[in-house]
Amino acid sequence: MSAGSGPGTQPAEPGGSPGPHNRRRWWLAGGIVVAAAVIAAAVLGGIAIGRSAASGPIRLVAAGEPGPNPFTQSTQRDAAPAPSDIVAKKTAQLRASLPKDAGTDTPVAGGTTPGLYGGSGDAQVCDPQRLVAFLAGAHAKAAAWARVLGIAPTKIAAYVSGLTPVILGSDTLVQNHGYRSGAATSFPAILQAGTAVLVDATGTPRVKCNCGNPLTEPQPLSVPSAATVGTAWPGYTGRSVILIHSGRPGGSLPWSIWRPVGSTTSRSDRPGRSGRR
Repeated sequence: MSAGSGPGTQPAEPGGSPGPHNRRRWWLAGGIVVAAAVIAAAVLGGIAIGRSAASGPIRLVAAGEPGPNPFTQSTQRDAAPAPSDIVAKKTAQLRASLPKDAGTDTPVAGGTTPGLYGGSGDAQVCDPQRLVAFLAGAHAKAAAWARVLGIAPTKIAAYVSGLTPVILGSDTLVQNHGYRSGAATSFPAILQAGTAVLVDATGTPRVKCNCGNPLTEPQPLSVPSAATVGTAWPGYTGRSVILIHSGRPGGSLPWSIWRPVGSTTSRSDRPGRSGRR
């Protein structure tokens, strides 16, 4: 009988090297931990992707339409004037010269790019004070509207006073925010060229005039391959849609003067300025 193997002797505890059974248990436990980490990363990644991606198809909104779930009554005074042939040609040339987002191939313009927007030069197609008055009388809507733009409801009048009425020169991708069931909605939209909007000092669209909806900068999207809802207007093509980033603020906001159809004034064919800054 070998020493230490007699009656009353306890079996020796495993040493530094675990046996095959223990190794299998450690490998199994490690595999479970790794799998859980992978699943958690996938879930979190999915959440992050969901937050950055557009929610649902892109809504096509023609220039004369308010679109779904308008925040307010229209604050647009008159129909936007049509651009002259010369301005339309220059706008097309500008659009063709814009750099494209590397991931989506969507043309991107800075908001203060000369010729990006149009206007009548004399009359404003939007009535900002009417927007302020409407929100002042609708406290729930005012709170939701202000929250979208990151301001306090008490600052709405001051905020709107710093906006400039312009007309979109190109079909433009925006993040549109309507109002439904007591809260703001959010959906990507393409606004037709000729839509009247209010832009801030960086040239970024902030309000759609004929419905009062606040607008924010959208996530870049590959518009030609994206699903859309709504009725396309004559000549619409996803490849002509642009995205507008914040431009460099300062000075006047340059635009191209648009004239009503039939007007003969040559001033409609040269760049103008808002005169508000």
